Amino acid sequence: MKKQYYQRAPRKQLYLYLDVLDQETHEKIGHVGDISLNGIMLITEQPVALDSIKAIRIQLPSELKEFSQEALNCIVDARWTKPDLNPKLHCIGCRFTKISDEDLPVIERLEDVLGFNN
Repeated sequence: MKKQYYQRAPRKQLYLYLDVLDQETHEKIGHVGDISLNGIMLITEQPVALDSIKAIRIQLPSELKEFSQEALNCIVDARWTKPDLNPKLHCIGCRFTKISDEDLPVIERLEDVLGFNN
């Protein structure tokens, strides 16, 4: 995986919630609220410490023919946190610190196929 640094790309909300798993434990830690080439907003029940680094796996929708791979594996850094509208959930802004070059077009495809602007 190559280290990536992008200027602030606008994030797109997705109309499908994509599960996010911990790469080490394979446990579900939440789902993607929005995504860009810079990172994701993770929606989770558990708070995450700021500046924590986590290896995650974003599950791709297997039912859509536009996605031939099962998941995106990447490393993220938690940059901000805020409460969700649902008081049981937390929104965590995560920046990609490592993601493969091959996965960048997949993120753009996610934005095109599943994204919307509110």
